[in-house]
Amino acid sequence: MKPEDHGRWKGGTYYKNGYVYERIAEDSPYRAMGMTRPYVLQHRLRMAEKLGRPLHKDEHVHHINGVRDDNRHANLELWSTFRQPKGSRVVDLLAYAHEIVARYGSLED
Repeated sequence: MKPEDHGRWKGGTYYKNGYVYERIAEDSPYRAMGMTRPYVLQHRLRMAEKLGRPLHKDEHVHHINGVRDDNRHANLELWSTFRQPKGSRVVDLLAYAHEIVARYGSLED
C-alpha cells in the first residue's frame, strides 16, 4: 500500500519541534539527507533543491527570521562549519576565500 492511499495520509509532512519534515521519494537524490528516512527536514530539502545537489553534513540551513517553519527560499541561508568555527555563512566564507586568493595568489604561482 502506498502511503498516499492510507486513510490518515496528510500529504507527507509532519511537524516536530517547530520544524517541518517532508516525505521524499525513494529515488530522490536527496534521500540520503533524511534524518528519519524517508523524511527530511523541509528547509534542508528546499536549500538542496535550490543548489541542485544534496547538502554536505557540515552544511546547515539557517532561518533568517527565526521562524522554523518558514521555508521560503528568501528566508533561508546556507551556513557551513567546513574547517571554520560554527556559524559561518557561506557568502562570508566565499568573501574570505576571495581575500585569501587576492592576497596570496593561487597554488600554481
